[in-house]
Amino acid sequence: MGIATVAFSFASVAQVPVSASARAGALFTLEEITGFAFYDRIPVKSMQPFPGDGDAYTQLSRDGRRITLKSYQTGEELAVVVDLNSARGGDQIEWIERYTVAPSGKKVLLYTHLEGIYRRSFNADLFVYDAATQSITPLSDTQGKVREPMFSPDGRMIAFVRDNNLYLKKLDYGSEVAITTSGAKNKIINGATDWVYEEEFSVTNLMSWNDEGTKFAYVSTNESDVRAYSLKHYGETLYPEEITYKYPKAGEKNSDVSVYVYDVRTKATHKIDLPIDKDSYIPRISFTPIDGQLAVFALNRQQNDLRIFMVNAATTIARETLREQDRCFISEKLLTSTVIDKDGFVLPSERNGFTHLYRFNRQGVMTKQLTQGNFDVTAFYGVDGKGNAYYQAAVPNARERQIYRVTPQGKSTVLAGEKGYNEAHFGTDFKWFVWEHSTRQTPRVYSVASAQNGKVARVLNDNKALAQRLAGYARPEREFTSIKTERGDELYAEFIKPLGFDPNKKYPLVVIQYSGPESQQVQDKFSLDWEEYLAQQGFFVAIVDVRGTAARGSEWRRSTYLNIGVKEAEDHISVARRLGSLPYIDASKIAIWGWSYGGYTVLQSMCRGEGVFAAGIAVAPVSDFAFYDTVYTERYMRTPQENADGYQSSSVLPIAHQLKGKLLLIYGSADDNVHPQNSMRFAEELIQNNIAFDMAVYPDADHGIYGGNRRLHLYTKMTNFLKENLR
Repeated sequence: MGIATVAFSFASVAQVPVSASARAGALFTLEEITGFAFYDRIPVKSMQPFPGDGDAYTQLSRDGRRITLKSYQTGEELAVVVDLNSARGGDQIEWIERYTVAPSGKKVLLYTHLEGIYRRSFNADLFVYDAATQSITPLSDTQGKVREPMFSPDGRMIAFVRDNNLYLKKLDYGSEVAITTSGAKNKIINGATDWVYEEEFSVTNLMSWNDEGTKFAYVSTNESDVRAYSLKHYGETLYPEEITYKYPKAGEKNSDVSVYVYDVRTKATHKIDLPIDKDSYIPRISFTPIDGQLAVFALNRQQNDLRIFMVNAATTIARETLREQDRCFISEKLLTSTVIDKDGFVLPSERNGFTHLYRFNRQGVMTKQLTQGNFDVTAFYGVDGKGNAYYQAAVPNARERQIYRVTPQGKSTVLAGEKGYNEAHFGTDFKWFVWEHSTRQTPRVYSVASAQNGKVARVLNDNKALAQRLAGYARPEREFTSIKTERGDELYAEFIKPLGFDPNKKYPLVVIQYSGPESQQVQDKFSLDWEEYLAQQGFFVAIVDVRGTAARGSEWRRSTYLNIGVKEAEDHISVARRLGSLPYIDASKIAIWGWSYGGYTVLQSMCRGEGVFAAGIAVAPVSDFAFYDTVYTERYMRTPQENADGYQSSSVLPIAHQLKGKLLLIYGSADDNVHPQNSMRFAEELIQNNIAFDMAVYPDADHGIYGGNRRLHLYTKMTNFLKENLR
């Protein structure tokens, strides 16, 4: 097929004003890029809505010694919530790393000495601050860090997990009782979740209190029959330490999950019998305002059939109330954001081709489609006491986001609609929200705004210091565009042109991508990273979103279903050919870069590209999705038993012998997510086919390859590789 002209549709990009002299200013260094020197300050990370008071929030001081209560509207300090310097027992804590205020507001749980477990989970030393006595005491008298603490609604009890068992601490009496005793490493987990639930459903616990604090529901996870995976940590010891954990790979055995209700007064535990398949997932449980019933979300293994059961906690009788089905898959974010209030359910659904919000009554009957249009609702924040729903939408185009409130009758009002990317962090009762706004080249501005009309009350942080600092650098020109592939699809893209760009010169091209299902890289939100450094170094950079990516409707997102990797690679190959036809791109010097799924797409593209890519860098790549976990892989591929042909074509191992171009393969030796097995197996295929390649291994690094000098070393190596192979 002949190479047609590239189709461009440029969008203007708001930029920080840069003078002619500044354009000839400083260049970024890799030390600055990898040291996060240009990250804007994010005040919301230290803020929490105050329970029961929609006009106030709490904030942790920079030194971690004080928590104060402040007014959303004025920023005035209303009270000191915790002060380690004056509280009795405050000397037990050097600084507060995290905290949770009880629903009553009278007690505060203080976290210190956090130790990460997986991506989101951690163990910590926990202390309880009592406002009445202004004293701090350890949560538990038993030695050992704990995880997943949860206050009862009245703040008088805390449930928590230690060594895979659940415990209940009654703060009034200082007593501690074990709710479960069955917990055991790599066998039974009570209350907390296993690796795959945490990674792919974004949940670290499955627990819930009823409003009265008399019932406590939890999920028990039996991972005894899940196959284990082991990683070595080399450290500085004579013999490496071996870390073994349960990791269910595609088509393999998952954990068995069961729901229980514990009666606080009688200490009796009852199992909930659910009419679901044994291999179903239970990614969410929650007591609700609907007659105090427990909602249990059950998802079949194919992840296209969601059933919400309402359970009477006293009788343990479960009744299916709402069912949502999809011909392909139900997105994980739709499970976590569904709201259950006194009137029923508000559920994000893709039933009409785009993600929209739907109101269902208490019996599970749909009564209103709240949002409508050819756009996706990209975040659902919740519902206030009047039934108004708050959401983010990909409007006016897929690159941008706006914030809305929609009434129960379906009338939407824009709360934050500035050009670019708008995000929201709502307070209690949806009275106020922290509005976060940026464009690709203007740092984020954080403001407090009314949730009723979007009117700004005050600016929290305008990041002017960062904007002024950036004005002193020679920043490359960035442009949004679209590229029409050879098969006629329009792909959203962004170009970052080399400094002093001359259309009469030819430049090496680096394609930056992730490409995974439901992901998105081309967004009009602030970003300054390695891609701009590369442009300063003389590379033309293209960021591209291909088929299967987000914010363009359900059909686009599902276009790679059952055959992931192949169409994404086809799109990148087409992009490379088309961009290579431009007079200012050197078609013999095109590289592709990606991390994780992006690394997998690099391998796919280089093995299928017939030499269109002169070089590629694959960081922490999957090489065969049979090696990856059940939940993520089967969501988009089903099991290998159901879709053998799809797994065969999606694997890069059978086509490794077709690899053309210089490859740099990188992984961390302790990657618990995309196992080193992926890179090792692909490397072996290249070796057996006598194909030269470069490899870099980062000892004891996980999927993110952080820690010490790793990040600088990594990006230095990748930059040098591109310079050596594209210059």
